[in-house]
Parts: sequence; structure tokens; C-alpha cells
Amino acid sequence: MSTFRLRPDPLDGSNTQNVLISLFKEVKNAAHLLEIAKSGQMFAAAIRASMIPDQFVLLTAINQALYNEKHQCMKTKTLYAETLYCLAPTKSISHCLQTFGLQESTSAVVFVFFGEEGSAAHKEISSQVDGEEVPLEQLDEHFDLQAVQTVYDLKNLKKPNLVETVLTKMHTKDFLRSCC
Repeated sequence: MSTFRLRPDPLDGSNTQNVLISLFKEVKNAAHLLEIAKSGQMFAAAIRASMIPDQFVLLTAINQALYNEKHQCMKTKTLYAETLYCLAPTKSISHCLQTFGLQESTSAVVFVFFGEEGSAAHKEISSQVDGEEVPLEQLDEHFDLQAVQTVYDLKNLKKPNLVETVLTKMHTKDFLRSCC
């Protein structure tokens, strides 16, 4: 588990948010976790690790979700779903949930917990995951280059340029939004 202290609005130094991020590999009960998420009882963003090319991409999406929440311009109903939405290159909420969220076949999952209650939610979810929690630094081992190239419509880009291009595509959709 890694803990980050993010400041979603650089002009407001008093507004910081604790974020806990956990990576689980060899998850055998993704279908069960998906049911919990769909029931609204999972108090975390559950993201397919294969869709995250770099920790910085994940932290950027989390920070954008926190910013959207603070400025009341979220496109989704929860901060957890907003995190998934901020990873996506398109404005389709259902597409981003299907693409970045849990699937029954998911074997590596990143959980993002927000705020002071994040550690309690982490304990609750960790007890339900049939898998091994590993350091977030191992995120690269679960990255699926071909899947990310497909989702972001990228061809023949290798990792250094891929991360920059993914970040650009994530934020390009923001230029078309009216409130942010």
C-alpha cells in the first residue's frame, strides 16, 4: 500500500487529500469483487492494473477526480467512478467503467482509497480479496501495452512516449467540457 498526499487545486494550499493505493496480483475472486462494486458497497476505485501504463498516469487521474469533486463538476456520481472516468480518453462513462473497471477475468487490481476513512476501507476490501498485495512499484509488471494502445488509439508507441500521449489523451477531453 502506498500513501500519497495530493493537492488537487494548486492555488488552494489548505486543500490536501490523503490517498491510499493498493495493488493486488493473482486475484482469483474478481467476479465477487465486481458484485460488491456494483452493489455500491465498495468504498474504493477498483481499476484493472493492466490499463495503467505508469504510476504518474494513475496519480494524474486521481488528482483530476479530486479537482472535479472540489469544483463540483464531476461527470459521475462518485469519486471512485470519477477516477475511472479521468483515466479514459473519451467522455463515455459506461465505456470508461467497462474499460478500466473490474471484469470477472481481472487478475491484477489497483484499489484507490480516499481520505481519513481510506485505511478502514482498505482493511475491509483487503480482507475480501483473494490475491496477494504487492508494492505499487510492481504496477509495470501488470501493464498490457497492446490493450492500452487499443483503448487510446495509439500505434507503435513505446513506453516513454506512450505515457505522455496517454496523459494528453486523458486531458484533451477536458477542453471540451463546459464547467472545468
